[in-house]
Amino acid sequence: MKSWYVDMYECGLVPHLPLLLKILSQAQKQHDHEFWDTIVYGHLPELLERLKDTTPEEKRESVLKSYQQEVWSSGIRAHALLNEIEEAVECFGRVIAAGGYPIAEACAALLDALASQNTSLPVLAADQIPASSAICGMKPAYLPQGDSPLDKYIIAKSPKHHRMLVAEMGLAMLYSLLQHNNWPGVYFYSVLIAALVRARMVDELRHIFEVVMPVAMRKVPAHLRVFRGFMPSPFTWLMAIRGAIKCGDTMLADKWFSEYRMSAMPLFREGSSAYIRFESKRFSKHSLLAQLALPYYSMSHIPRPRTSDGVVPTPWYDLQQVEQQLEIDRLRALDKLPMPFTGAAKLLAIFTRVDEHRNVDRAEELADEISALFVDTHAPRYVRPVSHVELAGCWKSMVFGYISAIKLQQQELVAGLVEPSSVKRLQVRLAFWYREWAAACNKVSLSKNDQLGKAIRLSKAHREFAEDVCRRLNLPVN
Repeated sequence: MKSWYVDMYECGLVPHLPLLLKILSQAQKQHDHEFWDTIVYGHLPELLERLKDTTPEEKRESVLKSYQQEVWSSGIRAHALLNEIEEAVECFGRVIAAGGYPIAEACAALLDALASQNTSLPVLAADQIPASSAICGMKPAYLPQGDSPLDKYIIAKSPKHHRMLVAEMGLAMLYSLLQHNNWPGVYFYSVLIAALVRARMVDELRHIFEVVMPVAMRKVPAHLRVFRGFMPSPFTWLMAIRGAIKCGDTMLADKWFSEYRMSAMPLFREGSSAYIRFESKRFSKHSLLAQLALPYYSMSHIPRPRTSDGVVPTPWYDLQQVEQQLEIDRLRALDKLPMPFTGAAKLLAIFTRVDEHRNVDRAEELADEISALFVDTHAPRYVRPVSHVELAGCWKSMVFGYISAIKLQQQELVAGLVEPSSVKRLQVRLAFWYREWAAACNKVSLSKNDQLGKAIRLSKAHREFAEDVCRRLNLPVN
């Protein structure tokens, strides 16, 4: 498409906007920054002049505004993804100067990039349309400014203040998007929800999720509603439920989870739903239903927090949260939804590491499901996010579970409560999972100080125990 664009430009023609955006997106994916800069910073003024000469006068203003808005929005997104904040902010200002407002995807990319900054934040150009009244149930929201009108940056006084500023920027972006009828999709709402959760703005989170988002989505033109990006997805519910829990409002999380099961989830499952109709063209029904199960595993936070000295408490788990997760998994099975990897890994940790619920036979069933997900090349990656790191973490749980089970049965063997063959069966399975864990770790490149590396490594005592079992069974250690 690059040569096609060059030919069109040299012939004095203006490429159709969707095609130009596709070319810019392709250049971005191929890291062809020189070609991208040539089009946006070099050719765009001339393309606008050509478009001005060939567009009827009554449509000229709106066509030129739309062309600039889309092209500069692609610039915002491209620079934001590369963490080039200054360039993204410049593109943001150019859209505002043209009398428009960036599209929702560009705003989301910029907001996400700003959230990752830990220093000063740029002052964004204010919308040319003044805020007046509530839109879709949302009161006017304004972009944060510096100490003086000439300031180009806002100095955050603390990490908490930084998170508040980013959340305020997100709210102001949402209000302006609604003002310009630039209907936000799931991507923007997900980024905004994440910003509100980081700032612990639970009241704003509740208002956006329960009032603003439903009203705004109902106003999205009918021809756009069939697209998945404009429909509330299971991921949206998952982020909202998890956000309420992080903000400490478990009652709100329970309420939203109940609403998801009673209203949202059945709608997604109906064959007449626009969500299913669009998705099922590409993905199997099993993959779709696995997505719907994701919120079932966001309700319970099983690990107990470390002490002020950084020590892991004993026991490491909150038994009440474990019981809640098992009950919610029962509801998932009752709703006839398949288990996603997130759920399988969480339950695997329960059945191998929680003393009150240790069950290596149930853990073996879950391990089979995880192995099947890992080798399933047909399921889309966002339904099957199983990497070698995650696999190693699961097999670490299996090793831990079998070591604990063997130690318990060895005590029972001394008391004459079990047969030696029962212990040997557990030892054979321990040797198998230890070698599976080692094989998964060998395919992961992590430093010793890496947090992921610490999460998947076994302690020296556990490794020595497993290797001793392997030697007794005359099996190779690795």
